[in-house]
Amino acid sequence: MSGIDFLADTNAILYFLSGNECMKPFVSSRFAFSVISEMELLSSQKLRKKR
Repeated sequence: MSGIDFLADTNAILYFLSGNECMKPFVSSRFAFSVISEMELLSSQKLRKKR
């Protein structure tokens, strides 16, 4: 096995970053995310620096 407990999608990562309570049970888990999720996160307006 890979040692990964969950594969998180983009919405789950955004919930986690925003402090959503529904993600608390997963914080101590080992999770991974796909390259597609990474690209979506990098293009997210919510995560961009404000100028």
